[in-house]
Amino acid sequence: MPDRIEILEANLRNIAIFHEEPGEQIIEEVKGHVRATAMPWTWRGHSHTRPPDEAFVVYIEEFDVPAKDTVPRVAPCPCCTPHHPKYKNKGKIAWFPNESVIRLIGPKCFASINAGGHEAAIIDLRKRQKRRSELATVALHGAKLEELVAAIDAAIPIADHLDAFMRDLAGAADQERLNFWRELREGTLTITERRRSLVRKADGRLSERDEEFRSTFASILGHSIFDRSQHGSAGKLRPLRSGLALLVNRVSEADQLGEADLEKVAEALPKARTSALDIFSGLSDRQRFLTSNAIEILAHWGQHPSSPLRFAISRKRSEVTLVGHKPHVIYIGLDATSPIPPIPEL
Repeated sequence: MPDRIEILEANLRNIAIFHEEPGEQIIEEVKGHVRATAMPWTWRGHSHTRPPDEAFVVYIEEFDVPAKDTVPRVAPCPCCTPHHPKYKNKGKIAWFPNESVIRLIGPKCFASINAGGHEAAIIDLRKRQKRRSELATVALHGAKLEELVAAIDAAIPIADHLDAFMRDLAGAADQERLNFWRELREGTLTITERRRSLVRKADGRLSERDEEFRSTFASILGHSIFDRSQHGSAGKLRPLRSGLALLVNRVSEADQLGEADLEKVAEALPKARTSALDIFSGLSDRQRFLTSNAIEILAHWGQHPSSPLRFAISRKRSEVTLVGHKPHVIYIGLDATSPIPPIPEL
């Protein structure tokens, strides 16, 4: 049996100083002490006394005692094993309001004294942990909420002009029956080349035949400007912005929100940020069609004798001209190439 653990005299009595439910400060103090010492039984507020039968307990939080993986148990428990190691992980900060004491106990040890009380306390603890986690999520995202709304406000004019350019370019391509997306969905331009190769006939003789194959001509940035499955960014940003504006007040009053409302807010904020990141990423990718040399590369490809599509395209300041059977002028809005604001870091 492991060596006996001697408990400090000060902890062998009820330290009845916790008349109110312990808050975050006590939780952090306990966890900090355990991390620093690996000896929860020496914490200044720990009462290393056996709880009374039928005692009422509130599990405030859980903690792990740092120890090697090969060590299964570290800390003694006043409920059942007061002087020898009983547990290591999922220890409980257990508040006994009728005694005004806190005991740091094993994960299931109180069940040997009051099984029903233990089960009820576990259910309550999981609710507490869920709420604590949701409040932390709201605090993390809420601190950057106004910056996120401002970034969306700045991005909407850019999205409006890029969306308009995308629609007009698609309309011109349709009139010329140019299916750019079929050829560009991987961002790579190809050409069709022919070569003669040797093949062996059934009688064993060799002969030559012509073969066609695709080879890479170039890659371009911003090829998603031709993706018809992508709806306009502005149409996504505006409802997202409206939803975030409604959350501002909910974030400021998060502590007072009920269980269902807090859960909704805690779910909505990370989802909104993820949506904004996705929309901004798509917006940035499409903008590269206008801020890189994509149009120049596309022009060379369209005039190559082995290109699968025949067309001409050029840009002059705020106009792009696409020519198939006839010219089509597509205007580039003033904000289409403005810098896209960054999403604030958490």
